[in-house]
Amino acid sequence: MSPSPAAIRDSDSSGWQNLRTLRLDHPTCGTIRLTYRVSGTGRPVLFLHEFGCSSWSWEKLIRMMPSGLRSIAPDLAGCGASDCGTETVLTSSIQIELTARFIEQLDLQNLTLIGHGMGGEIALGLLNHPGIRNRIQALALISCGALEKEIPAYISNIGHSSMTRPILKLIYSGLVVRMILKYAYAPHHAPDAELCSHYAADLKRAGHIESLIAAARAYTRPSALPDGKGLPLLIVAGDEDRILSYKAAENLHCFYPESTLSFLSGCGHIPQEECPAETAAILSAFILGGNDAEIPEIRVNGPRKIRPSRLFDFWQPGTLFLIVILKILAFFRYLGVRVEQQSWRKISRFFLKREYSKFAIGQFRLKNGCPPDLQSAEKFLEQRLHDFLIRQPDLRGVTDPYFPVRRKRVNFCDLLVVKTTPSGEFQSITPHFDPRYPRPGQFTEEVLNTIVEVYNEKHLLSDVRRPREIRTECLRRLKRRTRFRPGQRQLILRLFDRTMSGTFLFYDQALPQAETLLDARRFQTPDLTIYRHPGWGQTNIICRTTADFREVDLWWQFNHAMADGAPMQEIIGELKKEWGSAGSLVFPAMNDPVSVPEIMSGGNGLQRARFFADFTPLLRLRSSLNRMCSAQMNGKASFAALLMWGMARHSAFRGRKMLLPVDCRLPGNRRQLGLLVTRPDRFGRGLSPLDDFCRFQTHMNLQLNEIRSGHAETSEMLALFGMLHPFFYSLTQKLYPHALEDMLGTVGISIISDAEVFVSPQTDIQINGFMALGSVLIQTRDGRRAGSVCISGTSEQIQHYHKALEQLIRDLPHLLER
Repeated sequence: MSPSPAAIRDSDSSGWQNLRTLRLDHPTCGTIRLTYRVSGTGRPVLFLHEFGCSSWSWEKLIRMMPSGLRSIAPDLAGCGASDCGTETVLTSSIQIELTARFIEQLDLQNLTLIGHGMGGEIALGLLNHPGIRNRIQALALISCGALEKEIPAYISNIGHSSMTRPILKLIYSGLVVRMILKYAYAPHHAPDAELCSHYAADLKRAGHIESLIAAARAYTRPSALPDGKGLPLLIVAGDEDRILSYKAAENLHCFYPESTLSFLSGCGHIPQEECPAETAAILSAFILGGNDAEIPEIRVNGPRKIRPSRLFDFWQPGTLFLIVILKILAFFRYLGVRVEQQSWRKISRFFLKREYSKFAIGQFRLKNGCPPDLQSAEKFLEQRLHDFLIRQPDLRGVTDPYFPVRRKRVNFCDLLVVKTTPSGEFQSITPHFDPRYPRPGQFTEEVLNTIVEVYNEKHLLSDVRRPREIRTECLRRLKRRTRFRPGQRQLILRLFDRTMSGTFLFYDQALPQAETLLDARRFQTPDLTIYRHPGWGQTNIICRTTADFREVDLWWQFNHAMADGAPMQEIIGELKKEWGSAGSLVFPAMNDPVSVPEIMSGGNGLQRARFFADFTPLLRLRSSLNRMCSAQMNGKASFAALLMWGMARHSAFRGRKMLLPVDCRLPGNRRQLGLLVTRPDRFGRGLSPLDDFCRFQTHMNLQLNEIRSGHAETSEMLALFGMLHPFFYSLTQKLYPHALEDMLGTVGISIISDAEVFVSPQTDIQINGFMALGSVLIQTRDGRRAGSVCISGTSEQIQHYHKALEQLIRDLPHLLER
């Protein structure tokens, strides 16, 4: 477990700077004077630095380690204040032997080794040294490339370039050190001036440059790595390391499958210098807890430098335009311009402003007491539902009908019950006003009748025009009726805005008797083009009751410009716990793994299709992959990755870029929606389909860690674009639609694992359709386990999704067999 904040302390600086000396005898080098620094008392931890560094590399980190540790940081031979051994080239084997003698002379027992780069390779070599292995209790490797075939380019250049000696001799050493560190660090990290001065002073010591060049020429990787069985092992790497790719850490993790792998987002090659606090937190959790420790997910403070190659796959004028805009915005952010934490909400309100962009979540078999008749059943339901809504402020968002990007919450919680005709016209509106506030007076009926009249005249207009024209015409009529009465006009206009911001409840057709209701009819999606919210509120509810009024199904429709699926599912999940369920939910019987789709109109030329699919073969495949390939995948296989990678094998989705929304929890229990955007078919050129999928899953796991820490490229992109006026989004969509599609994908996939039925939205960007899935573990009448799938798109796209799912359920388990 991680140490508590109280356990983290600053070591005594004088203790750190107290340089100690130890003389070691070596048969080849003779006597070598090795310097080292010690801080604290307790369990020993030995820190071994990278090639060309010194013990100063660990100074900031050691100050942040928990109490009860004795931190020992030597200057390896030829580095820092230690002897250079100019008569002998300091090879890796000599460094291992000298470090072993150092451990023996200090009689270090129950030792934790922490090696960075070359120091990690020395630490691994010590595991094969007689008499040392039994002294080592745990091992941590930081930015270690022990399995890589090529040595780092900077070491090769030092050893073999004819310009190394003149540069180090003639150019100011502080400048050289700063240039090297700038290359080793992540782009947004600056070298510490004091640390640079220490490294520069080391270069000025007699014989150090010659020793450094000779060691670089003789540098080799370990020929074989020791067996690490039974030894707690931690691997740490920065995901912006330009010296070693993150794959070096993954390869090491695969070689030692029992190890723990932790990436530092936004960090380069030297984590202990770039982000010492985050590195100390990871090391402290490991030292105190071993392999069973819960290693914290770390996000490095500060904005991430956006790499365009991770956002765009094709270069075109629109791509260059967006990159230039991002660079300009990043510069303004560097100057201190504030960015919004919830920028996704601002951007989404522009692209999700139409009726088809709303989504719905079905909730079935809610208890409704034992009412004697329909009127009592409705009254009982409305009262309970209103009481629940009053306690849920997150269900009371509104937008501006003229400027959909503006959003606010309202204090009033009013429930408006609407009776409709089969064609979707309003017959009446019955209000349930929030009892916490004064009830509106004599103008209520007049306002409600005006809304009914105007809505019936305008309900066939387009999604963009309808709310604006309804508001304009209602206000015109209400103002005309209160001419020369300004007091009454204000009351009426306030009541109108309050009504149009409320939650609307519609009653759909009644269900059959409870004994026969678990059939396909119960799960038919209501016609959402008929049951429309007439105003600009966030929540719309369609209700169905059974013939005996004892069970209720609620279809919750949410405006996606104001709400995301996972938080809304959690809220309505509370309702089901509070009201209780009348029995288990059972989907209809399925004759095939994928049922025949139910087609319904989605509006604006789009359609929605909903069907059931038996994903049991994929779930079994996921379990098998997690047992056999977790090390190869750098984590667990995910259901979403299997879907995306499997769909990309279908001809209709080959080459498509896919978007997966990711629910993120930020500090302070705030919620944010992250975006994972990827092109799965790029991971299809390996030796076998299994290897290809493992590479894709590794990519997915790394992306998910970055997104959940709030430090992915897409997170930074959203934060920067949130600085712009909404006019920019409209201009870009008109001028460069393909650039936006390349950045945000053209295929959308959203999963709410707790939802019983999830009806998909459709955005203005995902032009190749959107797929939504709820829980895939719901029982069917014929004994299967299935999930509800909803597709939003054109008729042709719906057919492609249906066939692609059939294909991947049938073929993917056989394709990925070992």
